[in-house]
Amino acid sequence: MSVIFRSASHKRAPLLAAAITTILAAASSVEADPCDLRLTRDPVPVRIDYDPFAFSRPPGRLDLDLVNDGDGRCDLELRLLDLDGQPLHSLSLDQVALEVRLREGGVAGATRLDPNRFSLSVPANAPTTVAFDLMVLSDAVAEAGEHHTAFRVEIGPAGGAPLVLVGPIDVVLASPPRAQLNIAGAAGAFGSTSSVEVIDFGEARPGAVKRAFLQIRANTPSRLTFRSEHGGSLRRLGAAEDEAGIDYRVTLDGEPLDLRQQAVRRVDPPRTVQGQSLTLDFELGATSSRRSGYYEDLLMVDIDPN
Repeated sequence: MSVIFRSASHKRAPLLAAAITTILAAASSVEADPCDLRLTRDPVPVRIDYDPFAFSRPPGRLDLDLVNDGDGRCDLELRLLDLDGQPLHSLSLDQVALEVRLREGGVAGATRLDPNRFSLSVPANAPTTVAFDLMVLSDAVAEAGEHHTAFRVEIGPAGGAPLVLVGPIDVVLASPPRAQLNIAGAAGAFGSTSSVEVIDFGEARPGAVKRAFLQIRANTPSRLTFRSEHGGSLRRLGAAEDEAGIDYRVTLDGEPLDLRQQAVRRVDPPRTVQGQSLTLDFELGATSSRRSGYYEDLLMVDIDPN
């Protein structure tokens, strides 16, 4: 019987060893999670400095700092959501449409799947930054001030539950007060710098009229100011101080301007790139008893956003 007992003991040992090996292997597989993703810091609000009349505008920047504490690479989807948790189909602030794009030189292997989904891979035990730019798509004229919106981001396996939820992510569009003017028919376009235009009557005749168009655009109610160097009179070049000039009259959209002092008009053009066009009429007064020569005045027109 002792032989049988020892023989049975030798046969059971491998089974016990196998059982122990199986348990250890199972415990090891439970602890080894190939994808253990977390966000290392909350993203800062995205700010876009938006000049509606600029030729180019810098994008807003969004950086999502991630780390994968697991033992394997994470192959994931990043999804953009609105505040209700639905796919984000559009993002706009005061008619200014934005698009979320992967920043050039961002995460290697990240690609756009559709307007609100991206694929990316996060390696094990390495910090990764997913970098986005929020680009302006439309040339809308946003009202002066700050405009706010927000969205969310979720990151997880394709078709699976999210591993990381981010947001709400605040987006701020900062539109500084801007106003511009241009004299229609001039060579220049809208601009923020000074320009000189000439209203030439040729030979002075009483009652002669010249018309120009004052084009204005602004993203806030603004103020037009008119200042005449000689108080609404054309002065002969080389004339003495007490020599009479040729008075002239100016009307803005049919409303007379008193050029004996600074004239001010409040304007509130539509919030469009084209803005508003106002008639600017010049009419000569009496020319009798005036000496022959070249007469001129300098009329300064400025626009200031309130």
